[in-house]
Amino acid sequence: MSNPSPAPAAARRVPPIRACKSQKLGKDKWRGKYQDGSRFSPHTKEFPTKKAADDWAGKQVAALENGTHVTTTAAKKTLGPWCDEWLELQTCKLSTKKLYRWALNVILTHFGKDTPVSQIQERHHKAFLIHLSGRYKFDTAIMVNKILGRVLGEAHRNGLTPTCVWSPSNRVAAPVAFDYDDEEHDTDDQANRYYPTTEQVWQIYDTIAEPYRVAVLLGAFIGLRISETAGARIEDIRDDSDDDNPLPVFHPKRQWIRPGCRPTPDKVYGPLKTPACRKTVPVPPPIADMIGELTSDRTSGQIVLREDGQPATPTDINNAITEAVTAIGGDLARLRFHGLRHYLASIAIANGEDIATVCDRMRHKNPTITLKTYTHLVKAAERRATDAIGREAMRGRKATPLAVAA
Repeated sequence: MSNPSPAPAAARRVPPIRACKSQKLGKDKWRGKYQDGSRFSPHTKEFPTKKAADDWAGKQVAALENGTHVTTTAAKKTLGPWCDEWLELQTCKLSTKKLYRWALNVILTHFGKDTPVSQIQERHHKAFLIHLSGRYKFDTAIMVNKILGRVLGEAHRNGLTPTCVWSPSNRVAAPVAFDYDDEEHDTDDQANRYYPTTEQVWQIYDTIAEPYRVAVLLGAFIGLRISETAGARIEDIRDDSDDDNPLPVFHPKRQWIRPGCRPTPDKVYGPLKTPACRKTVPVPPPIADMIGELTSDRTSGQIVLREDGQPATPTDINNAITEAVTAIGGDLARLRFHGLRHYLASIAIANGEDIATVCDRMRHKNPTITLKTYTHLVKAAERRATDAIGREAMRGRKATPLAVAA
């Protein structure tokens, strides 16, 4: 007959949060002790007197009760090493990591690399927001502030910061201290956007160096970003064979990659930013014909080439656009290549296209991004629609004879 298995040992009960009685270790040595309710063994620290040991233990228990407690080990962690640890754990593209590193450098320059993470409090955060508002654009300040929130939020989850300072309810990323004039900007820098009229687009087309005319068509009438324009190939434009009435379409497949963000130096082109960027874009037939005429001597390869026949880079395209708009002068001198993409959105909204259609055309991830980006254009379209309804109502009223009173 087999022996019965022994009864499992009783688990040690975790003690409550409390200050333990100080223990004498010898002459002029006392050990203060307290338990935090999360482990059985107490936290300890040596002091020369019993009163100092008792006071320390009492303060630690009080900190536990009001949510400001940080262990001795956690209190030694400084901001510089913690930012490096946080960055290593981010799974993102190399270009995004470079952006994070720049933002972390801004944070570390302000707070200092050797500052203990536990000592950064809410008042320091507000002072940092004021610092950002005086030196950077609103969008840049928001981005840096959000990264600070993520860094310190992760520090809080790892017990490096007091719970009362960096709890999720404190909304670390909220711009509570930004001092900007609402009339000069909004949250997406919409007031600083500039896009040309249709006549100005063709003026740029006629003025720009001939090899770059096709880039104007790709930006203004297909809505490509500058890196996508530099990576566009002739074979990416073809007829949609699934339709009874074939329409030329552009299939975005790749983009030009900045040298510092390439996995290997020889990999000039890479995948697009997001899956939404790979959406097929319809091309107006007249524009497809013009692109075909400008590339009639080639059947494949890059669409935009330099004067020497080499593939154009975003810098080449930007320089050509800048040279053209500077030669034209006036307000158009403010235009950059991305303004051609904004032009495409403006004519789509002005012609009454719904936000879902504009979202597909601009290849945004969702309509919320489109609304946020082009709020000013949508509001103008709503005003035109309201005025049109009012005019139609008054036209009908004037055309209707007044009722004759009985």
